[in-house]
Amino acid sequence: MGYIRMERGISDPRGLCGLAMVPSYPTVAA
Repeated sequence: MGYIRMERGISDPRGLCGLAMVPSYPTVAA
């Protein structure tokens, strides 16, 4: 759980759907 599958070797420098430009992930505040 918590993982996604993405294609590797994308020629676009932004990556797939722009995720490489602004990577983020959810965090849990304790």
